[in-house]
Amino acid sequence: MVDYNSSTAREYVKENRKELIKLIKHDDAFIRTLGLAVLIEAGDEGDIELAKRELELLQKLDDRYDDLY
Repeated sequence: MVDYNSSTAREYVKENRKELIKLIKHDDAFIRTLGLAVLIEAGDEGDIELAKRELELLQKLDDRYDDLY
């Protein structure tokens, strides 16, 4: 089992933040989810807030899509 609060996991996020942000902007929902999960589980408060904003944006887009169809 992975300890996401370990210094190794936090260090990974710190060293790969740009790549993780690219993942959450990806077209594929599964890949976006992986990036969001890593940021939420092992990121700092700023990373968690970023993930929340991205999730809120995705929800708004989903709601708009539902309204259209």
